[in-house]
Amino acid sequence: MNKSWIFPEKVNDRSMIDQIVKDYTLNPVIAELMVQRGISDQKTTRMFVNSGLKYTHSPYLLKDMDIAVRRIRKAIENNESIMIYGDKDVDGITSVSIMYYALKEFGIKDVKWLLPIEGYGLGNKEVEEILKSKPSLVITVDNGIAAEEYIKVLSENGIDVIVTDHHEPVTGIPESALAVIDPKREDCKYPFTNLAGCGVAFKLCLAIVLSYDKDFMFDKTIVCYDFETTGLSGVKDEVIEIGAVKVINSIIIDKFDTLVKPDSRTVNAEVEAITGITGKMVEDGGISQGEAFRKFSTFIDDCYIMGHNSDRFDSVFLKNSLSRKNISYPKILGEIDTIKISRPLFPKKKHNLAALCTFFDISEGAYHRALSDAEMTLNLYYSLILYKSEAYRLFFRNYIDLLTLGTVADIMPLTDENRIFVKWGLKCLSSSPRLGIKALMKSASVDPKTLTSRNISFNIAPRLNTAHRMGVTEKSLNLVLSENKVDAQRLAEELEELNTLRRERVDEYYNIFEEEMLKSYEPENDLIIVVAVSGLKHGVTGIVASRLVDKYSRPVIAMVIEEPDDNGEQIAAGSARSIENYSIIEALEQTDDLLRTFGGHTGAAGFTIKSENISEFKKKIVKWSKKTVSKELLVPKLHVDLELNIKEITPKLYKELSIMAPFGVKNPEPLFVLRDAEIANIKKLGAEGLHLKITLKQGNGKIECLFWNSTEKYYEKLQSCKKIDIAGKLELNSWFGMQKAQLMVEDIKVK
Repeated sequence: MNKSWIFPEKVNDRSMIDQIVKDYTLNPVIAELMVQRGISDQKTTRMFVNSGLKYTHSPYLLKDMDIAVRRIRKAIENNESIMIYGDKDVDGITSVSIMYYALKEFGIKDVKWLLPIEGYGLGNKEVEEILKSKPSLVITVDNGIAAEEYIKVLSENGIDVIVTDHHEPVTGIPESALAVIDPKREDCKYPFTNLAGCGVAFKLCLAIVLSYDKDFMFDKTIVCYDFETTGLSGVKDEVIEIGAVKVINSIIIDKFDTLVKPDSRTVNAEVEAITGITGKMVEDGGISQGEAFRKFSTFIDDCYIMGHNSDRFDSVFLKNSLSRKNISYPKILGEIDTIKISRPLFPKKKHNLAALCTFFDISEGAYHRALSDAEMTLNLYYSLILYKSEAYRLFFRNYIDLLTLGTVADIMPLTDENRIFVKWGLKCLSSSPRLGIKALMKSASVDPKTLTSRNISFNIAPRLNTAHRMGVTEKSLNLVLSENKVDAQRLAEELEELNTLRRERVDEYYNIFEEEMLKSYEPENDLIIVVAVSGLKHGVTGIVASRLVDKYSRPVIAMVIEEPDDNGEQIAAGSARSIENYSIIEALEQTDDLLRTFGGHTGAAGFTIKSENISEFKKKIVKWSKKTVSKELLVPKLHVDLELNIKEITPKLYKELSIMAPFGVKNPEPLFVLRDAEIANIKKLGAEGLHLKITLKQGNGKIECLFWNSTEKYYEKLQSCKKIDIAGKLELNSWFGMQKAQLMVEDIKVK
């Protein structure tokens, strides 16, 4: 089926493009690509180009994080037994690895891990195994959001359960869990919902690290405050606005905000220009000095208070204002001044609030208002803590490689902090990979020095996933955790052999599934393909389903019907894969009364079902597809970025594109289009002539294009046409010291 080329909306206002070119000395092509992808203001540009850890989010913004940290700290203090239960794919095993190493580092001696015994997620067999092990705490990683039934059993047996997951909570939040950390919870305010499972586990460990940093003040109540005043003299001048935020563990729990009428001073033009507060605003909307400070005194009672340069400014105003109104000074637990924290960290920088907020990219308002400045100071405080915390940075350095593997392998969007993780994680993996990962790279012929996210997706992740697909799940986890060179090499070689067998099995199973599907396939009516096969092993159905999606351009649900168990019950395990802009998990939700277990994402999901329910399941899916799948949706789409001419496609442009890496979902390798290019030469490549090498020209410019597995479909057509439109990705061809740019073709439109 011909692909529909989708171009991004044209950038009409080129001012931001010009600004990026000027600020970062970039090729205008790169700048335009960035703006097209939403990097369209100075802050997002700085974040994209610099990708520093200062742009990551506080782990405590995740719902239930404080509850989980308290429970794990209790386990650390009492040296309890902890069981980590993880999924069996790369995201799952990296999640287990991060949590296992971290808990050991935190001092827990009795840490065990468990991977699924059959199927996915918690089930009866897994619960039995956990109960035999008798831990006092279970932490699920990359699963658990849909396991209320089994979590309840553990809870009733005196075992606390902390769930860390990133899947959609389609069946609700498990109420029996002590804490449920999942950025996709509707009541979670975390600013980035696309963390991988290992990302959520990583954040939990970071939160524990922070809780032991004395400057973070775990579980302490802090009021960050600011005053706007009629002048700078704490003796003569008066407060005209009070703003404050009350926080615990970086989470705002209350705010205080009021204008205040001065007793004898006036709001002059200079104050008005700085704050935007006029005398009329204060007179009409303000409360008296006495009422304001009585209320504020109550607000800060029994708390730590914090301000920027508060010792010389805000604290002086607070004490004098309370004294003038004969109000007792509240019971303050301590005072924090962010300027004092910043001075030793930045001895050669300016330490005013505006300068420090600029360094940390903390947004400022147009005017200095008390509440917004208090919030800026609060954000500055936590930025300073993360910047100065050696334990926090050390944890990042030690585990960001595992976080990168899981994030890329689970096809998470490489935007926001995921992009930061992967960018730095690739450097870590390139310079000092763990023994197991190093051995795996060697067996997969991946050079660590030139490692990319593509290598993880196509070389490393498939080998790690091979273990569970071939029924020996623990091999991959043992490899990742390996601290012995000989064991690591042995396990890597075993995975390489398994991967060869896995590829053979995929080819075999694909043919079986396609043959079964074609027995009843009607392209006009089958808007979702549902196919079930008996006598096979579950494990590669996800790959088979993906191949069928690629070939038939519609969502696919592939099931393997297993042998009856001892009770005569027969189960089918299914994998679902979707097309662009269609939620397969939403489709499965329509059949949840028939499914034993299910979970996943918009584009991919897994489930189990009794074989006797398959017929009814298919009817419901077909009925749902009639309502939700349009013919337009089934047309395969190719998202292209920019139209270029041949002279713009140079080795220099290829090298400059590296600033946009790492590439992945939501930040793909740029796809360029050449229009009306003349075919100068075309020839077949490869032993069987399956591939094409096409030389194109435009004016005086020439470029070579490689098009894999295209001979059968295009060779004859291209012989009889003079011009084509071509879409492809830029590559560099190095040959005997010479470098030239070439295009790796994704699609061709014959004129």
